[in-house]
Amino acid sequence: MPALPAWTTAWAQARASTEPAIALLTLYHPQMADVFIARNSENITSRGNVFVKGWFEPNILADGASAPRAQISMSNINRTIGIMLQRLIGPMQATIEVVTPTHPDEPLYRAARLWVRGLQIDQTTITGDLSRQDHDAESCGLVRVTPGRFPAIFRK
Repeated sequence: MPALPAWTTAWAQARASTEPAIALLTLYHPQMADVFIARNSENITSRGNVFVKGWFEPNILADGASAPRAQISMSNINRTIGIMLQRLIGPMQATIEVVTPTHPDEPLYRAARLWVRGLQIDQTTITGDLSRQDHDAESCGLVRVTPGRFPAIFRK
């Protein structure tokens, strides 16, 4: 029988224990330094990154036949964060993970490469839509098969 991966052991132990789960949020974009936020009352270090204590709330909006969508809200701690986010060109990406305080390096759950679009920034809150890339909505390339482009097909 093959050995179970480390995350399954951590998940099983977390389900059986009474310790709390901590949600971690990582925001990244080429125009800014990575932002690490822990939904916790203390900072937490996971895989060498210090996640600063803060508040954020992921809300699932739809998970039907279309691509899954969710919304995320976080506090607008100071004005410079909101200004920096408004100046970004293109969407940010986010990763949401759930860890336990005793095993912060082994995520129990991980949702990676989520696009953050439609940012709305006010005095107290930053809100955005989370979605995965919808590969079904992408158009396929169109290549016309002509004798000039594919002469081997049109040989006599």
